[in-house]
Amino acid sequence: MSDPIETWRVQQFKDAVQHLLQEKGGKLRSAVTHEDGLTGKGARPVVQMGETTAVKVTERYGDSPNIDVPTDARWVSPTDYEWGKLVDNFDKLRLGMQPDGEYTKAGTEALRRAEDAEIMAAFFGTAKTGESGGTSTVFLSTNAVATSVGGANTGLNHAKLRAARKLLQKNKVDLDNERLFMVVTEEDVYSLFGDTVTASIDYVDGRPTSTGKLPMLYGFNFIQFSTDTLNALGYYDGSHTYTLPCW
Repeated sequence: MSDPIETWRVQQFKDAVQHLLQEKGGKLRSAVTHEDGLTGKGARPVVQMGETTAVKVTERYGDSPNIDVPTDARWVSPTDYEWGKLVDNFDKLRLGMQPDGEYTKAGTEALRRAEDAEIMAAFFGTAKTGESGGTSTVFLSTNAVATSVGGANTGLNHAKLRAARKLLQKNKVDLDNERLFMVVTEEDVYSLFGDTVTASIDYVDGRPTSTGKLPMLYGFNFIQFSTDTLNALGYYDGSHTYTLPCW
């Protein structure tokens, strides 16, 4: 006869849930302009106004000038995503826990990553502009820093950062009032860490080599994505070059 205490044994399952390592989403939302409440098949959230020139007064009490203001419109179309997971009440009873909240966390991260992917796709994508969105405006190659800057076949370095900032200034970005951002990978982070200027407290705020965090450089706030994520989004040419958006 077996020890009767064995019949008292019960199966117990751990009620803790661990989420596996994954790219966190929602990294770009605070770095771009977003508009809530847009409805319909397409929407025109932004009316763009161009540069005008003031004219010199040549006579007293003359007619007021009528200056033409160049205008355009940037159009967006909604892209739908969804996520769901059914949980049966019997599952809850057998688990002895409420998994709904953990599934919600997983779904939230999935939707946030989808949002980031849409934003990333728009950086160099063709924009729909014009009165009714019928004009295709492409990203100009003149707005890209050449890969040869700072040395051929090199990672992200200070020469490339300076060239990017200079290009933004050339295009009349008001750097006194605008925040600058750049998407980087872990390879770019450690490429910059290998530069003594980045690592030295004499050049940057804080102690980068102690914190392990990339400091703000030349005004750029860095938003890190993994190389795998950029590969999946088509930001790698399959050879040596990653395209890193900065704005």
